[in-house]
Amino acid sequence: MNIGQRRRIWLGALFGMFLFAGCAAIGPRHIAPVPENPVGDVKNWEGVWIEEWPDSDQQDRFRISLSADGFTIQVVPLTNVERQRLAELHWDGKTLQFTNYADDRPIAYSLEINADGTVLTGDVRASDGEESAIRWTKEGAPGTAGATAESAAKIENLSLGNWSGNWEESWPDRAERDVYRVRSLDDDRRVALDVLTNVERQGVAQLAWNGRRLAFLLRFNDNEIGYEMFQFNADTLVGLANMPDGSVRRVVWNRVGPPYQDGKPTARHWAGTWKEYWPTRAENDLYQIKKDAGKGLSVQAVTNGARQNLQGLQNDGEALTFELQYDQTLIVYQLHLDDRNTIRGTVRLPDGQTRAVAWVRIGN
Repeated sequence: MNIGQRRRIWLGALFGMFLFAGCAAIGPRHIAPVPENPVGDVKNWEGVWIEEWPDSDQQDRFRISLSADGFTIQVVPLTNVERQRLAELHWDGKTLQFTNYADDRPIAYSLEINADGTVLTGDVRASDGEESAIRWTKEGAPGTAGATAESAAKIENLSLGNWSGNWEESWPDRAERDVYRVRSLDDDRRVALDVLTNVERQGVAQLAWNGRRLAFLLRFNDNEIGYEMFQFNADTLVGLANMPDGSVRRVVWNRVGPPYQDGKPTARHWAGTWKEYWPTRAENDLYQIKKDAGKGLSVQAVTNGARQNLQGLQNDGEALTFELQYDQTLIVYQLHLDDRNTIRGTVRLPDGQTRAVAWVRIGN
């Protein structure tokens, strides 16, 4: 039995899970020092990567990120997380090596990045010495779904109008709400769609807009869903989601906060009331950020205040960092203004796991 056959056996058991089932917790943090003289631009390594395994039509996904200090790299599996454990990580800026214990069977990886930072190629070696070629493609590269999609055709004399802004999706039989952002490009002649939540699990592609209909392809985990959205009123978009099995689901997007505003956000845009979106969590906490007379910032929990204790707040003009004690769990936040009505960033949990979060303005 070759590597691909063994892998398909243990992959098959998991791929029948329900489309929106929550991801299991990612295991311990696996980091390696960044070399003093790395080869190429180390930032090219960051992103979500789609694995193309030989002799298999199933695709695993991994996220590679650099920690806030810029000196450590982290690799975490985003699919089949309960069946994979990464260890023995080494990196010299050009070649990434680690062992993936898939169902406790070690598979040694060696990957190199290409010149434009969109493809990792290399080989994998099983414990019996068998080797196979491997390829990882970065999400957002040509032909893949990424966190942002842009329409190709330029449309004259059309205004994006009430389409722009942050939109919270209401999906049938699903408590968790994802958020997407619609914004204009080229003076309203093109449109962009950004994924703001669950960025590790979903991406968008093939965006088209004609002033009345917004259509795109959403990849959620390993499922491709065709969306068609229409404007019902200034604060509501309604549409159809065409599922892989041929069924059609009705979805509703409700506006969150004011319309999208062009222009670089400034320090004053931190102030306001913000709704937090946490991956795989249906309950959304609210926070209020205030700017004091000394131009400093303060953050206060509006909901679940008795369970949260915030400390160590720092703001260097670009990033807002603090520690949040939520019940007995210490969470480290690092946030930045993505636009005037959107805050994005990461949280680090006690086991070293990092997650992407978004805060969306709901009031001033």
